[in-house]
Amino acid sequence: MENNQYGFDRIGGFERTKLDEKKNWLSIAAIWAGLTICVPALMVGGIILSGLPLSQAIWSMVVGNILILTFMVPLGMIATDQGYPTVINLSRVFGEKGSQSTISLLITLTFVGWFSIQATVCASSFNLILLSYWNISFPMWASIIIWGGIMLLTAMFGIKAIEKLNNVAVPLLLIGLIYGLIKAIQMPGAMEILRNHKPIVGQEITFLMGVNFTMAGIVSGATTVGDYTRYSKSRKETMYSCIFGVLPAGIIILSIGGILSAISGNPDITVVLSSFGQPIIGLLILIAATWTTNSNTIYSAGLACLNLFNRKDEERKIITLILGIIALALGIIGVMEYFTQFLTFLSSLVPPVAGVAIAD
Repeated sequence: MENNQYGFDRIGGFERTKLDEKKNWLSIAAIWAGLTICVPALMVGGIILSGLPLSQAIWSMVVGNILILTFMVPLGMIATDQGYPTVINLSRVFGEKGSQSTISLLITLTFVGWFSIQATVCASSFNLILLSYWNISFPMWASIIIWGGIMLLTAMFGIKAIEKLNNVAVPLLLIGLIYGLIKAIQMPGAMEILRNHKPIVGQEITFLMGVNFTMAGIVSGATTVGDYTRYSKSRKETMYSCIFGVLPAGIIILSIGGILSAISGNPDITVVLSSFGQPIIGLLILIAATWTTNSNTIYSAGLACLNLFNRKDEERKIITLILGIIALALGIIGVMEYFTQFLTFLSSLVPPVAGVAIAD
């Protein structure tokens, strides 16, 4: 197995990141914030707050995000030093065959599943807005293909397109989400609802389950952190990009999702804003949040699949396209019905991969 420290610039089908490809840590932090801010995260926040008292729910979100960083930062530093994506760096731990088969397959399946779920959520909310406010009935399968296809195209263009998308979308997303939160809090009786909040009977969860759900929402992205931090200029910048890209955005998005769910009974930002007569703003937030996350998701899936089949980096676009088509097909046949089970699967299976890599 060729290794960076001996001067090789290519391992398998992957080229080492060049110096002129390195990026400012703020750009990479924006990518992480874009990955964190997504509609499923709002849903996870709703699940956590429906099962825990308000203070415990918020603390579980804080602890979950901090725990994510404890393995995300070291993995990111490994990629910064080596200059290769996650699947190549893990080959030093699990062996060339182990990384190429088991780990690459796990990452590919996980991200294809995430892409499918988020494309479905986006399409479903889009159709709901069209039907509720303009009485337009749009086919679900067509909506999944249209919005999933747009996200897929961005990922096919690679890191530069993803970087530009997140630099523009993330600040606007944060503003829009905070605006939606303010609108929800201004609803009559909203503060009273929050003060008197109690877990919903039959939906109670433990504090550790809240932490698990928090971690499950981003654990796959955190494990493949090297796909982006290989573009960092130093270990210090990698640490900054992870902390400032994940921690504030992760806590904010989960908290907003939980509070919206408690006040309005629905964590969907489009539904909340639509209730105030502003469906267009809600729809734009929905699309942008899903777009920034899903582009990152299928991009990492493409890199893992390249390693799985031992293909060259030049074939990433076509591999990404094929995986995207598979993910959209899964969305059309109804994979969203297994969302909670999928989160449980991620929180149980993916973190050990990161733990073994860091220990090694």
